[in-house]
Amino acid sequence: MVVNYWLALLFISFFGCCVGSFLNVCIYRLPPNLSVAYPRSFCPRCSNPIRAYDNIPLLSYLFLRGRCRHCGEKISWRYPLVEALTGGFALALFLKFGLSLSFFSFFAFVAAMVVITFIDLDHRIILDVISLSGIGIGVLVAILGPTLTVKNSWPSPRYLPRVKQFLSLKLLAAWFMYQWLDCYRRRA
Repeated sequence: MVVNYWLALLFISFFGCCVGSFLNVCIYRLPPNLSVAYPRSFCPRCSNPIRAYDNIPLLSYLFLRGRCRHCGEKISWRYPLVEALTGGFALALFLKFGLSLSFFSFFAFVAAMVVITFIDLDHRIILDVISLSGIGIGVLVAILGPTLTVKNSWPSPRYLPRVKQFLSLKLLAAWFMYQWLDCYRRRA
């Protein structure tokens, strides 16, 4: 029984790393509007296709010592980072929700956030293909999913004073910033 549990955790982590490998493809190919399905994965420097045994999440990076098999160019540390991050998120969500609709809905959300984050870091854009499709998926999950309800979306009443205090401090900071910029603009 214990062995099965550890195997399940290992499988979920590996599943998350494989999804992370696909997310790397999305991060690289979506901003220039390239297909994520064709052609196969390739080295950005020498354009040689990456073989299946060189495309195993995390392990291939370690075996190849972070270099392309063909040209020897260094592979960015971002690729294993995205894979490990996605694998860790998959494991954490599995431990929280088990293998359920909630797991898959939250994992889809986290995967979209990983893609958005890394594309935003590189290009300072958030692509419509991710955000607009995420809205549709979010509405579907809100209708079908039992854990994402309106009641769960609002803060608990005991935290409401802290939320009000936080929002009032934000408004106060925005007012001071406006005053400072207005004063600066008048001097110029």
